[in-house]
Amino acid sequence: MGATLTVVFLSLWFASIMAGYVTGRNREVSPENVSRTALISAGATLLLLLFVVIQHQGTRPDSLICSEYCRGRGYDTSGMPPADSGKRLCYCLNSNGEPVDSVDMDRLTGE
Repeated sequence: MGATLTVVFLSLWFASIMAGYVTGRNREVSPENVSRTALISAGATLLLLLFVVIQHQGTRPDSLICSEYCRGRGYDTSGMPPADSGKRLCYCLNSNGEPVDSVDMDRLTGE
């Protein structure tokens, strides 16, 4: 899924760049359109940056929350049961990979 989304994004990005180039080249024939074209270009760039910022906002994955919890308590690593098990637990593991502590993910995420 991720590779397909990346290909679609890059294809649309390239198509929009080419469309912008062709449109801009045709519009810059007259000098009064240059500033308007520059504003449109700046606006499109800001929209793209806003899209990237919005995509990076949101909830953190449970695995990251679990890892931060265990490392904050001095454990070597963390683990979680498979997602399809129905259990939302975080296991803190010692250097031998044995579970030493466990906590419910609902407690860590505040749900």
